[in-house]
Amino acid sequence: MLVVGLLLPLVVHARVIQHTESFLDELSQGCSRTRSTHYLTEAQKGRLPGGVASVIVRHRIGCSDRFVYFDSHRVRSQAETLAVVVDARGRVDQVRVLSFDEPEEYLPKPKWFSTFGEKRLSPGLALQSEIPMITGATLSARAATDSVRRILSVHAELGAGDVP
Repeated sequence: MLVVGLLLPLVVHARVIQHTESFLDELSQGCSRTRSTHYLTEAQKGRLPGGVASVIVRHRIGCSDRFVYFDSHRVRSQAETLAVVVDARGRVDQVRVLSFDEPEEYLPKPKWFSTFGEKRLSPGLALQSEIPMITGATLSARAATDSVRRILSVHAELGAGDVP
């Protein structure tokens, strides 16, 4: 039994860093928060990059007019979930890792995620252009950059209009 107790932490490295509700509560302190569900048409899906779901859920933070999207995707062989906050003008406000199931050494530092701040969807929003590469975490950097690009595409498609 002692051997199992010692080996278990080595086998189980999947971890939740922050729960979605906790993140939303942190963002919306003193503000209204509205959740909306959008069903993409075939035409909309055709205009968006591959891997975008048919149903998009987003949260609007009222006092700052920001939108929050959650994206779960595969990094190398395990999952990661990012929260991407986009302002009404389509710029990234922040990117936060909520869960990361890969080994911790592949997790980029918060400082790297801050390089997405104020970025818009553009051809320059790419690794080795506006976003720096990370030695030893190339797949993580690529997955995060692809995720942010996907979310900015969805945001542009849905617009920043009023959430019902």
